[in-house]
Amino acid sequence: MLIFQGPLIYISPSWYEEEVSVPTWNYAVAHAYGVPRIITDAGRVRQALCALVDTHEGGFDEPWTMDLPEEYLERQLRAIVAFEVPITRLEGKFKLS
Repeated sequence: MLIFQGPLIYISPSWYEEEVSVPTWNYAVAHAYGVPRIITDAGRVRQALCALVDTHEGGFDEPWTMDLPEEYLERQLRAIVAFEVPITRLEGKFKLS
């Protein structure tokens, strides 16, 4: 099972109009079920890393690129354990006061 947590926040009883209250949490979460597989193909690991970097750097005015010396990049890629999980079941839950 993989757990993806979304936003969460403590809700203080002092925020309620009703005097007799207790604190609580608002949250969102998803549980994804499946059997993980290690990705051993170096090309697929590189593609996954490039996609991840592009996704997370894309919003910056000057996004960082993986323009690195090849020897250094290959050494870093060997240190990454990439995996995929074909999802067989997905459950989501949220609690918003």
